[in-house]
Amino acid sequence: MSQAARNKSREAGQTLLEAVVYITILVLLLVFLVNILLSVTRVIAEVRISRSLGNSAVVALERMTREIRAAETIDLTESILDSHPGQLVLEAIDEDGNDIITKFYLTNGILQVETVNPPVSSLIAAELEMSNLIFRQIISPSSEAVKIEFTLRNREGKIIKSRNFYQTAVLRGSYE
Repeated sequence: MSQAARNKSREAGQTLLEAVVYITILVLLLVFLVNILLSVTRVIAEVRISRSLGNSAVVALERMTREIRAAETIDLTESILDSHPGQLVLEAIDEDGNDIITKFYLTNGILQVETVNPPVSSLIAAELEMSNLIFRQIISPSSEAVKIEFTLRNREGKIIKSRNFYQTAVLRGSYE
């Protein structure tokens, strides 16, 4: 084999070796980029779930707190206190002297509020479920309060996230 043929053969081998190295580097970069993309997608989904949990909890707690503060008394015969699933029935009087009954309860993991208008509505997002709803009555010599405890978790997807929430509200009608 002549010297020129050997040099050409050596150059072709180096080119093939370079191509293999470049392809390997390219594959590693693509794997790295795909992993980053999957991680970002997962983080976005987790943030969306956390935001949904927080927003639903704020809506539910604000509504229950507002109704508890407006109530005169707790209907102890209809309420289920200190156990899950709890049920809270509040009695209030509107400005015209009419009785108002408000009821909070769970149906298939969805927190429901039952009032005159609208008759029944859900207080949490459809993709969430409430798995631990407990109402506790607190009585002091001068007032009455309700402690609310519940756990929210997402129902859908591969990411499972849950959070506990607590609130205490005083019945304004119970002041002496």
